[in-house]
Amino acid sequence: YSYDVNANDPDVGDVLSYSLSTKPDGMTIDAATGLIQWMPVQAGESNVVVQVKDQGGLVDEQSFVITVAAAPTANQAPQVDAGADQTITLPANANLSGTVTDDGLPDPPDVVTVTWTKDSGPGTVTFGDVSAEDTTATFSTAGVYVLRLTADDGALSVDDTVQVTV
Repeated sequence: YSYDVNANDPDVGDVLSYSLSTKPDGMTIDAATGLIQWMPVQAGESNVVVQVKDQGGLVDEQSFVITVAAAPTANQAPQVDAGADQTITLPANANLSGTVTDDGLPDPPDVVTVTWTKDSGPGTVTFGDVSAEDTTATFSTAGVYVLRLTADDGALSVDDTVQVTV
């Protein structure tokens, strides 16, 4: 808050006193300097009215609103579930049902990419869509395979595995 003595009071040099007629809890003002101190404890808007008074009794009042924004939320890693282990018989495909959830941070990019990969197994694996949570997997030979579903939110990456016995 600033107070222009020359514009509002012909008695330049008067001693001014400051007060708060409307304020949020915990806000204080130094009556001699007008210095306001306040440590907000929650987000929201607060109305403030500052009064300045000179020795001759002239009063000036200024109203304003202080908006305190909520603290930014910290990015959490996506949550990933590659689905239940399964057993199939060749030439059948495995139906993979992954689940990925995310908090939408960071923003940007506010996008989660998913990728299926073969972690281990005796042959090759062909995925119907390596970038889809739900997809199919085709195997070249019988054996035990471990497939990995990875989710990346642009800052944090998490994965989970599923075992397919072919």
